[in-house]
Amino acid sequence: MKIIMSLQIKLLIAILFISIHSFSQKKADSVEYVYKYPFKEGYIIHEGKGTSQQSIPFVSIYSKANDVFALAEGKVERVFRLVDEDLVLIRKGDTTFQYSNLDSTNVQVGKTVRKGDLIGKVKKDADQRRYELVFGVVAGTRRMVSPDYAKFLKKYNN
Repeated sequence: MKIIMSLQIKLLIAILFISIHSFSQKKADSVEYVYKYPFKEGYIIHEGKGTSQQSIPFVSIYSKANDVFALAEGKVERVFRLVDEDLVLIRKGDTTFQYSNLDSTNVQVGKTVRKGDLIGKVKKDADQRRYELVFGVVAGTRRMVSPDYAKFLKKYNN
């Protein structure tokens, strides 16, 4: 009986340590808030070290509202549909902004949008809990990675 209780206690302690370790891993994630554009109120989740999101040139920006607004003035270069989402490319000088995962768009190719203009409505994420804009920027030949975006968005929102 004592052996079984001893094993149960060891198992309980092991489960507790695994749970604490999992929780501490999630603590490495960080959230940065975005105000004004492209969402009135949104946030970026930077995943902990070693995630693949750090190396891709797009970032997911989440919001409770689905309206997406232009981050800067520019010319609408392309509006097209990919499988089940719309995508908009807006160019300002040598910088191209990509707004994707859109459910509908309010812009036309060749037209100029001003900062704050409504671009369209964004779709919900896979869990259907919040709206998710997949946003990308190419400035000249430089494609941004996830940690750059919060600083970049703050610059444009001032």
